[in-house]
Amino acid sequence: MKTLSEEKCKIILQKILSNFGEGKFEEGRYYFDFITTIPKGYTDLKIRVSELLDKLEEFEELLIVFDPNPQNQYYVRSKLRENCAEDLIAGVCVTSSQLKSILEAADIDMYICDQCGNLLAVATHEDLYDSDERIIWCLVPVEK
Repeated sequence: MKTLSEEKCKIILQKILSNFGEGKFEEGRYYFDFITTIPKGYTDLKIRVSELLDKLEEFEELLIVFDPNPQNQYYVRSKLRENCAEDLIAGVCVTSSQLKSILEAADIDMYICDQCGNLLAVATHEDLYDSDERIIWCLVPVEK
C-alpha cells in the first residue's frame, strides 16, 4: 500500500466535483455532499462490497482518496496507522485485493478511483449494511 500525495488527492477530488457536481465545495463538509449529477452514459447503484470487489478485480491498482474532512481524518489515522507511517493520509494506491480491508473500516469516507482518477465508487460513514455486508454507492456504465 503506497500513500498518495495530498496534492494528487486534491486534483482527484476537484475532478470528481467537476464531473459529478457543480465544481464547488464548502469547507467543513464532506465531498460526497456535492456529488449531485451522474454523467451521461452512467447510472448509479447501491451494491454490496463483495459485488464491487468482483467488478474491480480487473484493475491492477486503484486509487483511494480519503475525504479530507477533519472528522474523517481521525478515523483514517486510527484505522490505517499500522499500514502507513504518515500522520495525515490523503489517499493510498492499493491492489484490488487490498481494497477489501480498507472497505472494512466502516467510519471512513473514501472515493475509489481508477489509475487516471476516474471515480468508480464511494463509501461513506452513512453506508447501510445488509447481513453484515456494507452497501456502497457505485457508478456503472449504461449498456446500449
